[in-house]
Amino acid sequence: MLSQQLADDLLAEAKEFVTRDVIELHPGADYARPLKGLSSHEEFLLDIAVGKRGRLKVKYQTRGRRVVVLARLDVNGPTHRNPDGTLVGRDHIHVYKEGFADKWAYPLVDYADVNHSDSPAVLEWFMRYCRIHSPPPIQEALA
Repeated sequence: MLSQQLADDLLAEAKEFVTRDVIELHPGADYARPLKGLSSHEEFLLDIAVGKRGRLKVKYQTRGRRVVVLARLDVNGPTHRNPDGTLVGRDHIHVYKEGFADKWAYPLVDYADVNHSDSPAVLEWFMRYCRIHSPPPIQEALA
């Protein structure tokens, strides 16, 4: 478990991809890309998961310390119930909260004005939110 300050610092740290390989957003994609912190050289991961039936369901998350989810974005996922019982719709973002890890989610519309059906645009927004600089090209599956 991280302190809130450390989690906030890790999320706020500028990051870059270790390699410049193309990010592929094809149905069924499910992989992690290594990142490194620009000031601390801390290791991070960006997880990318796309639904098998197309790009309508996506999950992107940034992890620090290899296992701690700092932020996760779910688009067209299941609704989420927060620890206090409140329900959050299908498009939401989880942000690390001390004592709860990534169990709290917030409506995506409160964070981003982005077309939720445009997977590359959503990923680009999420990378900016997580302070990931100079991302490689994003390749969608050909229809």
